[in-house]
Amino acid sequence: MNTQTEQQTTLRDLIFILFKHKIIIAACLFSVTITVFLIISQKVPEYKATTTLLLKFGRENAFRFVNTQMEQILFGILIKKTV
Repeated sequence: MNTQTEQQTTLRDLIFILFKHKIIIAACLFSVTITVFLIISQKVPEYKATTTLLLKFGRENAFRFVNTQMEQILFGILIKKTV
């Protein structure tokens, strides 16, 4: 039988590897950060909004309420046409 010694990786070994390749790690981190910043700064913002309109009908002031709601809707359509 051959007896082989098993090598155990310690935290000190991992830290040594990180410090050994610190320039490569820093260059990769810097290049990814700059690339992402340039892509995000060139992108046009895009916004999306949704809304729902709830019309409540009651016995009192029903006609006045519907008229004000219709005025708001028509005013919104008018604004869209002017813009």
